[in-house]
Amino acid sequence: MWDGLVIKDKENLSYFDSNQNIIVPAHIKNLCIDNAILNALIGLLHKYSYQEKMSNIEKFILLSLGLLGESMRVKSRNYSFVMAMSSIESLLEKENERSIKNNVSIRCARIVSDENNFKETVYKFKEFYRKRSEISHGEVVYISERKLSEIISNAIYILFYFVKELPRIEETYGNADFHEYFDDILPKKGNY
Repeated sequence: MWDGLVIKDKENLSYFDSNQNIIVPAHIKNLCIDNAILNALIGLLHKYSYQEKMSNIEKFILLSLGLLGESMRVKSRNYSFVMAMSSIESLLEKENERSIKNNVSIRCARIVSDENNFKETVYKFKEFYRKRSEISHGEVVYISERKLSEIISNAIYILFYFVKELPRIEETYGNADFHEYFDDILPKKGNY
């Protein structure tokens, strides 16, 4: 149960959960994680820790998880934003691809949108990508707590999508580069 107590610590917005006696960052307050996803992530971390052979997609999921963790660890909103976007890109960007901004935005929208807001979601991710590019090229960009929370929540959702789909992807494509099969892996939305 969320008590509704809002805790503002400089830049960090959090909520207090009295049942578990914990403080939860705002961007994960509404996030639900089921046991299958949690167990799959623990399994991947176990494989990594014991240097067991990992599939191509497992390596990218761990990379995405590491970048996402970094985005939540740092205090700079801009750096956090770039790390969250990098987490998404590690899963959704093809190597040597033209129009990365457009293609990654469409792939994001295929995962996080519904049929009614697909175009708006593509546009939103293009804006996220533009801000990430500006930050990466040294421009001064203001990232609000709300925008940061939104991109981190989307990065988590996309990561969980791939964790949930991991068995199907590995069964269908083996150790092939899953980036080549986005049309088959991602949900169909709009004309995509």
